[in-house]
Amino acid sequence: MTFEHPQYISTADLARFLGITVAAVNKRIQSGRIQAKKIGRSYAISRTYIEEAFPDYPRLERSAVEYVSVMEAARLLNVTRMTVFNRIKRGELPAKRVGRHYVIAKHALSAVGQDKSQPVVTRDYVSIMELESLTGRSRQTILRYIHQGKIQARRVGRHYVIAREDI
Repeated sequence: MTFEHPQYISTADLARFLGITVAAVNKRIQSGRIQAKKIGRSYAISRTYIEEAFPDYPRLERSAVEYVSVMEAARLLNVTRMTVFNRIKRGELPAKRVGRHYVIAKHALSAVGQDKSQPVVTRDYVSIMELESLTGRSRQTILRYIHQGKIQARRVGRHYVIAREDI
């Protein structure tokens, strides 16, 4: 389920290499002395940056694999992020952990989309946040319209979804 040549390393891996704590690495990232990409609440450090800044760091062969976050994968597959997490958990979608988060190879996403047993379904519903960005109205206004019956919405768990044709 892991990839042989990741593009990113975690702050814990860099801390182990430098012989300092993860907190010290995070402080250096926040001060700008180490370049990193924020993924969720954690940081991922590009392997190319590490190889330039720390020439003694163990090198891996170059990989042409491009990685995306869980949110980007959900957007590309047109599913929810929980669906992506469930596919990772079941082993249907190969992923690599970077800190506390997952990154997924783009080529693995195209394989999921081509698999006939796992069809990519177009979402017929939008969330309140998506409707908020589409209409420019606030979340409170949309909720008020739902409670007044001006917007037809369906409850899923503790959230509302609105059919696209009702927008």
